[in-house]
Amino acid sequence: SIFKLVTATAGLEEEKISPSMVINCPGGLQVGKRFFRCWRRHGGVNFISAIEQSCDTYFYRLGLLLGPEKLSKWARKFGLGMKTGIILPGEASGFIADEKWKKRTYGEIWYAGDTANMAVGQGFTQFTPLQACRMVSVFANGGYLVKPIILLGEKEEKVPIGISSSTMELIKEGMKEVVMGSNGTASIARIKGISVAGKTGSAQDPPRKKTHAWFVCFAPVENPRIAVSVLVEEGGMGGRVAAPIAKKVLEAALLSPANH
Repeated sequence: SIFKLVTATAGLEEEKISPSMVINCPGGLQVGKRFFRCWRRHGGVNFISAIEQSCDTYFYRLGLLLGPEKLSKWARKFGLGMKTGIILPGEASGFIADEKWKKRTYGEIWYAGDTANMAVGQGFTQFTPLQACRMVSVFANGGYLVKPIILLGEKEEKVPIGISSSTMELIKEGMKEVVMGSNGTASIARIKGISVAGKTGSAQDPPRKKTHAWFVCFAPVENPRIAVSVLVEEGGMGGRVAAPIAKKVLEAALLSPANH
């Protein structure tokens, strides 16, 4: 579900949805012959509450409005499915699928169900925790995709990915509600005196039975100093398992006397 940040950005930038538009979530969405379930029945949700509550139904619908080409385009703008260029050996690239790849690889057309899956980060989509951290840092740093560095003096590189300031603010507002809102999926990550913006995820990875727990975040929202990505393989729910780990990292970085 952390991929929903990509879908949300694409939806606004491609003008497929307005922030005030309300979509009803009855607990899922029928796509072709399959019923795609939401993790709960949310009722009416708008852009901000869909991010806050991580409503799958909202993002299934938004993904279908966008289509696979635009989803793939924006995923790659955020650096997903490609190496970051960090100077460490063995970096994985991840993978972002598209219609041509599926036809070439499987000899099959791209189905609407593939798009619904992609919109919530499932299906063929693969990316690394480092790519996820770089993705969330785009919202923290004003819209730039940065190359991770590990050595002082290493050349810093950043590229604007082309997000409007209004879209940036709406995504940040939704992410803040994930942690600070009354219905947020990561209220466990709240820190007294610090505003935190985040997004939870629980990624299915068959044949493994338990989901991978994800959480990405940055803080403080008003003047971001740190972005964090946590993945716990087969950890279960992101809000319950990954978010508390990220909270400890944020506390160490922002509340430790050595960092003031």
